[in-house]
Amino acid sequence: AAGSTTKVTSCTWSALSAALARGGTIDLDCTGAIGVLAPIVVVGGQKLTLEAPGQAVLLVSQESTSSTSRIFDVQANAGLTLNNLLIISSTVSGANGSVGQSGTDGLASQSNGGNGTSATAGHPGTPGDPGQGGAMRIASGATVVIKDCTFNGNTVQGGQGGDGGDGGSGGAGGGGL
Repeated sequence: AAGSTTKVTSCTWSALSAALARGGTIDLDCTGAIGVLAPIVVVGGQKLTLEAPGQAVLLVSQESTSSTSRIFDVQANAGLTLNNLLIISSTVSGANGSVGQSGTDGLASQSNGGNGTSATAGHPGTPGDPGQGGAMRIASGATVVIKDCTFNGNTVQGGQGGDGGDGGSGGAGGGGL
């Protein structure tokens, strides 16, 4: 329950997950690396504290999705306090933009020897999405306190913009006499 303290004596994801389900303060009374298999989400109204006083605890992202391996996601009106942790190897990428629509084809000439109409250019692709938070995404209105922690090897990258659409084909000229 919120306000209570849970002691974790085994540096494993299953032990941390069980403690996270109870919420409140989590005292990591172990030394080692914990492979984080899914983001630790702190929802609105929740207060969570993770501390490892006198220990060497490493939180390493091991999430298997292709674009996000974030360790913490702190939502609006939530609170997270971290004390004496090493947080490494999370990667977040924004989604790529989509390809623009193709242009329209020109019309064929209706007269002998005439030119067809010009095609239109393809439309621009859409922008890529921004990358948000490497190791931690903090929503507006959330409160995060970090004390004696190290963040290392965490990256974030925005998505690539989409390619422009192909131009249309020009209209065919009219046949000669």
